[in-house]
Amino acid sequence: MDTTIETSFIKNEETTLNYVNNCLVKKFYEFIADVYIEHQQLKKVQEESMKNENIFKPLQEFAQYFLYKLFYNYGVKRRMANNHIALLYYSKSAKGYKNTEPITMLCRHMLLDLRFMRIISLGIPKAIKLDEFCSMNTIDKTNSETNNNIVNDIKNEKYDMYYFTEGTMMTYNPSLVKYNITVVDYNSDDDYDMEELENEYKQKNKKSESKSELTIDNDNDTKMDIIELTASLELDKPTEIKFNNQFMYSTRKVLGTGKFSSSKSFLEMFTENNKINKIDLEKIPEEFVKDTVLVFNIEHPDNNIISTIKRNSNMLCAVFKFKNEEESETDYNRIMSIDYSKENEESIKSHFNKLAETMVTQIHVSAFKKQLYDNDCKINIQLPKIIKHFEKNNTDKEQINVNTFSIEQLEYIVDNKSKFFHGYILYGKNGERTKIANKKYKELCELKGNKPITIDNSNIKNLFYLYIRLTKQKNIYKFIKEFDSENTITINSTNSNHTTYKQIFMWFYNLINNYALQLFKIYHYSFVKKTFNKQDIPYALKPMCGDLHTLYKSNNVPITKFIIEKYLLEQTASKLYWRLFENNIDVVPIITPITKQIDTNQIDTNQIDTNETSN
Repeated sequence: MDTTIETSFIKNEETTLNYVNNCLVKKFYEFIADVYIEHQQLKKVQEESMKNENIFKPLQEFAQYFLYKLFYNYGVKRRMANNHIALLYYSKSAKGYKNTEPITMLCRHMLLDLRFMRIISLGIPKAIKLDEFCSMNTIDKTNSETNNNIVNDIKNEKYDMYYFTEGTMMTYNPSLVKYNITVVDYNSDDDYDMEELENEYKQKNKKSESKSELTIDNDNDTKMDIIELTASLELDKPTEIKFNNQFMYSTRKVLGTGKFSSSKSFLEMFTENNKINKIDLEKIPEEFVKDTVLVFNIEHPDNNIISTIKRNSNMLCAVFKFKNEEESETDYNRIMSIDYSKENEESIKSHFNKLAETMVTQIHVSAFKKQLYDNDCKINIQLPKIIKHFEKNNTDKEQINVNTFSIEQLEYIVDNKSKFFHGYILYGKNGERTKIANKKYKELCELKGNKPITIDNSNIKNLFYLYIRLTKQKNIYKFIKEFDSENTITINSTNSNHTTYKQIFMWFYNLINNYALQLFKIYHYSFVKKTFNKQDIPYALKPMCGDLHTLYKSNNVPITKFIIEKYLLEQTASKLYWRLFENNIDVVPIITPITKQIDTNQIDTNQIDTNETSN
């Protein structure tokens, strides 16, 4: 059977999408209540310590303590946008990360106002597991009859099915413009994001020829010294640091939206897509977007991941409306007015439950668009398309309702699709979401990684990190086999030659090989021949020479160039990249720009490690 799909727009029907607030948000505020009670108990202990004149450690404010517990228990990081607004997002590498816990799932992308513990923006929560989705909706994966509820002999489908499209989630929340002028003095959890801030600062510093420095403190919580930053920027106090459009637009980890390479930011892609499709979101009347976030999936040719389909599309995937600030402040102040005691704990929990009520209301995207049209606001917002039928591969083009396929059959269909086909998304009638993903597509994504792999001078860093990872995994040959034929491009439009991943990786190999040779010479003449003064060893090479000598002393095996090459490939990609591309003053390897074409006839592909792992 040919599974070519015919689609139709979602019907403009209003449904009760209560899963997010009644399940995920409810659990989130129950956790806040538990942490608040725990914090109050610690305050009691502190008060007793003060009475006894014992030495005590100052207790964190509740908001900071909550953020710590959120990270510790659920792997949710935060970036402080200002003194009271935290951008929350889970990190899969964090020890506390729990991929099936409602709190972790909700905090895929959230803005939280810590003054009143009010959710002010939200992305689409993490999808639940397929088996859990079936259990929630009493669906037998092997029986298509269980895909429906039968009421008065009328079949009601339990879920709708959509394409699992590529792209990047971005939120549009015009009500948050009022926060665009703000002061940042809280800690953040994400080292990578702070590196971006440092790089931005350095670029501004070069333009102004200022010698001021940005202070970074890499403890458990990476932080920026705002006092020194303020002084270096010569800002009058009180300080106001402006972030244009920062709060209105946001990707999962970056307010104002970030970018994977130096070509275009996601905001630029979003704006470009809207311009191409003649969509002006500013025409939406304020009453329809007040305390409301529109969640879009951005598809753009410059943001292609695996799929061969390239298009300019901003698909409206979700709409969430939030409890207003006045009501949230009133509910929260009632909690603060309760004197803590063991007897009052249930009352505190009850009031947190009251705060959680209607905190997030999900609106069906089709209902939102219909509301705009009914009020003469005819903006052609792009909506997801529901998959209604498959077509039989015959001359009659007979259509088969997708609901007649069991979940198990749908999994089989997806697994037999092309490696470029992502899969299907299933939405339950209450708003719960799951996915049927193509295993071949997932394997390609894992091989590629989560950074762009465009062969371009602006993307050298990502390509180098990719090369180091693939080398360690022994997946170089596998990657070249899968991606070279699909992504070979012309670097210079006036030149008919093409640059391939094989060429780029060979270039990286030669750079590391040359650097290993120079490191070997420096080490040999400093520690073996002792004809080179150790104090004159270039800064970038000193720690590596120290490591190599420690290795020699541990086993008395002479240091060879082969040992040094192996040692270099054991280092992190960031350490090698800095030495090869950023710190080229002390030791300068011969670095050939990508724009200079490489003679493929001179490449010995046997030099590249082409072994693959068994998995």
